[in-house]
Amino acid sequence: ISRWPVDLSRLVALASQLRQAEAGNRRTNKEAYAQLRGYGFSRSPANQHAHAWRNKIEAIQRRLQQGNGLDWVMWVDCDAFFMNPDETIEDFVERWATEEDHLLISEDANMLNSAVFLLRNSDWSRALLNRVLSLLDAPSPFSYRDNQYHEQSPLQYLLLVPGILDLSSNSTGYAAGVRLVPQKSLNAYPKETALRSSIMVHDVYEEGDWIVSFNGCGSLLDNPTCEGMLAEHHRVSMEKLSKASLASTTLAEPA
Repeated sequence: ISRWPVDLSRLVALASQLRQAEAGNRRTNKEAYAQLRGYGFSRSPANQHAHAWRNKIEAIQRRLQQGNGLDWVMWVDCDAFFMNPDETIEDFVERWATEEDHLLISEDANMLNSAVFLLRNSDWSRALLNRVLSLLDAPSPFSYRDNQYHEQSPLQYLLLVPGILDLSSNSTGYAAGVRLVPQKSLNAYPKETALRSSIMVHDVYEEGDWIVSFNGCGSLLDNPTCEGMLAEHHRVSMEKLSKASLASTTLAEPA
């Protein structure tokens, strides 16, 4: 049973390795943030014979199965960076979660987005991951394996259907246990991609926001532009984390 309130020693951050050639460089952002804040940090070897998004679900599943007294696991895609070192996971959880919530996740202008989310170490969470994998493994034409939205499609199905069937006046539209948080608080997009939509606009990353995510950048802009933006935000993020780490070390030194 997860303890309440949040104990930062029982938090862990997971970083993806969706693009093997680039993951090492981009992972440094998550490692530096976890080290600064005293969180555990996990890396899981990818199954080269499985889709990257299946590896993502399995990595989280393995971490929850290991347990080790963890309360929450935070997943961050390889193309998302911590940009504000002062924001902490425990503050975020305490700000948005209640004891009944197991999944903290956001929507962008299109749909539920799983680039960045937090999952409580609970039976509810383990059951959800098992069901997602079952839908990915289902035989054609019932499988979600080749859907363009990858693991987001089975997540949407599993989390939205109970909400749709719930006819009570206090229904949030999602299954009980899901806490929908503002996109800007968890998964904001750079303006170059956020403002590309002709129908609805995603939340735009601004200085001071916790995380910037380049989810979908490659489908909106050319690869050189995306890679340049990623490199620049990674550079800025590492400068901020380095400065925060130095300040923390200075404060810890005896007078």
